[in-house]
Amino acid sequence: MHGSKLLVSVLEDTGVDCAFGLAGSTNLGILDEIAKSKIKFYTTRHEQVATGMATGYALATRKPTAAVVHVGPGAANMILGIASAYRENVPVVAITGNEPSYNLGRNVKHEWDVLQVFERITKYNVRMGRENTHDQIRDAVTQSVTGIPGPVHIDVPHNLENETFPDLDENLRKKTRSHEYIASMNRCRPSPEKLDQVIELLSKSKRPLIIAGSETRWFDSSNELKMLAEKMQIPVANTHNARGALSEEHPLSIGLVGWIGLKPTNGYLENSDLIIAIGASLSDYTTSDWKRINPDASIVHITMRPRELNRQYVADVNVMADSTSAIVDLNGKLSISKKDISFKNISSVARKEYQDARESIFNVKETRGENGVDPAPILHLLDGFAGDYSFVTGGGIHAKFARHLPVTSINGHFGTLNFSGMSQGLPLAMGAQIALDEQVFVFEGDGGFAMVMQDLETAVRESIPVKIIIFNNDAYMSQTVRQHRAYEGRTTGSVFKNPDFAAFARDLGMFGESIEDSSQIKDTIERFVEVKGPALIDAHVDPWIGTEFLNAELNK
Repeated sequence: MHGSKLLVSVLEDTGVDCAFGLAGSTNLGILDEIAKSKIKFYTTRHEQVATGMATGYALATRKPTAAVVHVGPGAANMILGIASAYRENVPVVAITGNEPSYNLGRNVKHEWDVLQVFERITKYNVRMGRENTHDQIRDAVTQSVTGIPGPVHIDVPHNLENETFPDLDENLRKKTRSHEYIASMNRCRPSPEKLDQVIELLSKSKRPLIIAGSETRWFDSSNELKMLAEKMQIPVANTHNARGALSEEHPLSIGLVGWIGLKPTNGYLENSDLIIAIGASLSDYTTSDWKRINPDASIVHITMRPRELNRQYVADVNVMADSTSAIVDLNGKLSISKKDISFKNISSVARKEYQDARESIFNVKETRGENGVDPAPILHLLDGFAGDYSFVTGGGIHAKFARHLPVTSINGHFGTLNFSGMSQGLPLAMGAQIALDEQVFVFEGDGGFAMVMQDLETAVRESIPVKIIIFNNDAYMSQTVRQHRAYEGRTTGSVFKNPDFAAFARDLGMFGESIEDSSQIKDTIERFVEVKGPALIDAHVDPWIGTEFLNAELNK
């Protein structure tokens, strides 16, 4: 079989069922084999969008997903998407075509050291060769979902696409197909002695808090986390990338913690005497630049990432384990423990304070905007009309607006705020929408949307029914805030006038409407949610609403 058929056959056998990308002279053989396979391929208008869509699909399915691009400039255009997938621990399989292997190293057209660049932003990075080729490809895909997931890179010299390789042994293919290539199958059980130490800390605690992090997504820990929380009646907060690990409608949830967390949740964290971080790195984003955790608090850190242990905080108990196994075993220990551990009184108070704060902001009915509409009523009405849905937030101030929307499952929200790259929202949402039955909404800023707006055409062409709300303030507003503070109000490079995004959407043949006044919100949202295909709202928001939290952080 030809090399391109070998590559695609192993991708199929290892669980890849969807791919995104662009055609180029160095990957045409690969694309032709994909067309013959069971892998669904989506053509995008930019390689960055291809990797973003692959990221969204992989987040929603927890399966390895391919992005296939051309040599040189095509590979360069993947960098933002792959770097983002690396920071968010997403199993994207990046496949780059390349010039023939016998020409590499001679500074031929398109050539650059793609392997060196991808080395720092992937878990596994290989150039396809003539020896052990099946194992190379299989190992790459396997690495993307082994332990903590992450992107991998396979570079394919053009001559190897057409070179003849021995046919794959069917027994080997069956063995490959029999393996579950899902991160949740990679288990590492905790030390029983470590769990005894955790129970001892719990028995002495007066005000504990569980912080659920992104590893609870990849190890599918939601049910186990719910059981643990209910057993002890302990409050649970979540990091941005683990929203819905415990439903935010659950009476023990106190929602999002950190930079865009609500005041009562962050206040509870600051006053906790025991922090149990399950699959969370306790990063600057989660702890508001490491200012939220009381220096006298005890810390238990449960993670599968050894480099994260004692990296941000020196923990009292470090537990090297996957989140599901750790929770299951801790639940088992608690069941036979003679210690009476329950925090019902404090959890009910914490929950009420969180709910009151969320409702006071989210349930705004009248606009506060003087120079545009208030985003809060838009989200309030959307939540009421939309039924079951998932949503995506891009990077920027607008991400704060959606923190009040309740997330009830691990697939209820997606984002890439660890890397915080602008432009990631729309591609992520398109990929997630392909994977999910429920409606996917994306809340994106005008700056981020404009960077990838050409791929609205992809949504129309491929009938991807994603729903987009642009919070349009004619600015890179987080930078405008900083400029106002530091440069006497001068806003060089951050303020501009946008085109008519709604008209652009209509030109592509999809629903597009603008909201410029609060009186338009209700009727526009009603029409928007009823659209069967892709749809866009261009909401002209007051640029200063939502900047309060940024000013507060800058003041610190």
